[in-house]
Amino acid sequence: MDEGIYLCSVSTMYRLLRERDQRQERCAQATHPPKTKLVATRPEPGLEP
Repeated sequence: MDEGIYLCSVSTMYRLLRERDQRQERCAQATHPPKTKLVATRPEPGLEP
């Protein structure tokens, strides 16, 4: 596996990893930046009516 060559399907790979307790949740590996909230405190100059 370390060579990057796989001779099975993705589902088989996950089954084999699960049987050997080597599988981690994929969503736990992904990192997403925190969402920022933008708040208007005053109108932008030049956009006033």
